[in-house]
Amino acid sequence: MIKIAILDDSESDRSQIGAVLEEELERRGEKYSVFLYEKPFSLLAELDQDEDFDLFFLDMELPGIDGLGVAREIRRRVMEPPIVYVTSHAEYSIQAFEVEARRYIIKEKHMKEKLSEALDVLLPRIKAGKRQKSYVTAHYTDVEKIPYDEIYWMKKEEKYVRIYHKRGTSFVRKSLQALLKELNAREFLEISRDTAVNICHVMKLQNGFVEMRNDDKLPVKQQRLERVKKEIMKYWMG
Repeated sequence: MIKIAILDDSESDRSQIGAVLEEELERRGEKYSVFLYEKPFSLLAELDQDEDFDLFFLDMELPGIDGLGVAREIRRRVMEPPIVYVTSHAEYSIQAFEVEARRYIIKEKHMKEKLSEALDVLLPRIKAGKRQKSYVTAHYTDVEKIPYDEIYWMKKEEKYVRIYHKRGTSFVRKSLQALLKELNAREFLEISRDTAVNICHVMKLQNGFVEMRNDDKLPVKQQRLERVKKEIMKYWMG
């Protein structure tokens, strides 16, 4: 079941986006639920009540708070669901990627085709996320299961790798390269010889540092900077 939230203060636009998505999901044989919201705080209140969605479609110009502000509030509550902007305002497209928007669609320019393309890219990722993988650590008498999407970053410390994650830190006795090979996921990216990050928790790359969702700030080795930037942009843009 794919759950989609659409936030747009225009009733006609809201209904049109919903109708296009429902048609495309039906055509793909997907089970789905589409929820329409007129007001930003109605959507945020649902999230505060532990309602969960797989995909958000947001307008940019909204009453009380703009689409960037809504996305920041969504990211404070949930980390992974993709955000797609569907708007008449092209001027916000650069800022949209600061909140990890996966697509920026202009309403007046081939909206139906662009919505279909967005689903083509995002549905496989959503389904893969539902089959969430976890990493199991074993240290002396302790065994711990850490979901991939809860891992922020990792650092080599002598014979161990320290894993920084949502619930704290854990150690595993192996090299960083061996751990990355075992994880085998494109989200994990080496930014230096002793440090790797989970791209889905990178909030910013600036002045040679990545800023993580948990507020840690990590230096990127100069020789890797261009590749790190390229990989982050590739992930953010789907």
